[in-house]
Amino acid sequence: DYYIEACMAEKTGKELIIATLSKSPAYQTIVSEKTLNDGGILKLIDVDRLRKIDVVCNGFVMTAALKDILEQQKVETYFHSYPDEFDAEAIDLEKSEFILFASPEFSNFEIEDIKVLSRRYRNLPILTVCLTSCNDNSIAMIKSGVRGVICKESDFSLIPHAVNAIMNGELWCPRSVLQQVFENYRIRFNARENEDGK
Repeated sequence: DYYIEACMAEKTGKELIIATLSKSPAYQTIVSEKTLNDGGILKLIDVDRLRKIDVVCNGFVMTAALKDILEQQKVETYFHSYPDEFDAEAIDLEKSEFILFASPEFSNFEIEDIKVLSRRYRNLPILTVCLTSCNDNSIAMIKSGVRGVICKESDFSLIPHAVNAIMNGELWCPRSVLQQVFENYRIRFNARENEDGK
């Protein structure tokens, strides 16, 4: 409904589009007063480390909200509409420096495309953003090579912090996800030790 209203409002300019989108719960989750803090100025992404971000974005509302956040940054951003203008097997990201993959939720389809990207571009950092709670899919994404996960429980004003941390070689994800990842590896490690001991 918000998408249709925004499309109808498009002829009257960006202000009315954003005013219409701002009614959307998804938009309010991402672009809130908390997110646009300090008079609408977010922490800046370190342009000495990163000059270009490719944003793979699923959904009109997610795209509009992330454009609002990222347009305050000095880094170049290139948006790819998912899944319409995106083919993980064909897209050329050789010159990309960073991928921000955003979707209202991550199904097996998105996760498979992320796995393809991780295999094709092993050194390309990927940060995922979604509007659902962290779950097993978040763990699957970390296992597939994603360097950061921002979920519903996160403060979206931390996106620039997450980008900077990942560019510094760190992981960025909720403690609950890290705890589950470590627990899974602990179980596998113990099972392998038990097999070796037989």
